[in-house]
Amino acid sequence: MIFPVYKTTNTIMKSVHLTNFEEALAAVKQGKRAYRQAWGDSDQDYRKCIVLITPELPYTSFLAISYPKGHDKYPEGLVSPWTPTRCDLLEEDWYIL
Repeated sequence: MIFPVYKTTNTIMKSVHLTNFEEALAAVKQGKRAYRQAWGDSDQDYRKCIVLITPELPYTSFLAISYPKGHDKYPEGLVSPWTPTRCDLLEEDWYIL
């Protein structure tokens, strides 16, 4: 299966603090991206985020982790399926972009 690669821009991304995963998930469902402060990416232009992948087939949407092009870990960028951990679900350090 081939996952779509999202285009990124070099503009500064503004973050909005969220209180929990439920609010972050609601934002992702509206087409926004979300990340946790604990993930520790210091450069906002190159931080990994969660996104919602919505293929054209019904009932096949899933969450993915997206590393933009230029990220230290994956310079070419990467989009991969993602499942939240217990910590991700319970912590209140989520931000949206």
